[in-house]
Amino acid sequence: MAWQSIGSINVLPTSNEVVVGPIEVPTYGGVEIKLRQASFTPFRWGYGLLSFRSDQGLELGTIKVWPRETFSNYKLGAGLGVVSNNGVLVFEPRSFNLRWVLAGFSLSLQVLADIATDLPSDRVLSDGFSNGADLIPLVLSGTSGRLSF
Repeated sequence: MAWQSIGSINVLPTSNEVVVGPIEVPTYGGVEIKLRQASFTPFRWGYGLLSFRSDQGLELGTIKVWPRETFSNYKLGAGLGVVSNNGVLVFEPRSFNLRWVLAGFSLSLQVLADIATDLPSDRVLSDGFSNGADLIPLVLSGTSGRLSF
């Protein structure tokens, strides 16, 4: 897994929702998101809403995100599964943010995602791995199926 750029967007005063970009999410567990404000302003923006939209609707729910000049981490759809893996990320600014944009302050966002791959359904049934001398046990760590040493 590695951080991938999903897209950069500019929010306009007429924006009700802005499509960030296409994304393919794993069947289970949701997706980790990093978001940052790419344009400088002398104040802090309010929150916006970020969703994953597929043919089946908003399968991973909607989260509040706060644009800041440094990357902030968010988990979209923690513990949830999807029917359709392909879709788009959608950002919905709140009306008070749009008033600042109308006043001349731009709102540009950059979005990254750490997209996991789908793991086989029997991923926790292994007894462990051998390094030649000892057995390294496989421990279930959350819903991500990661090895814990």
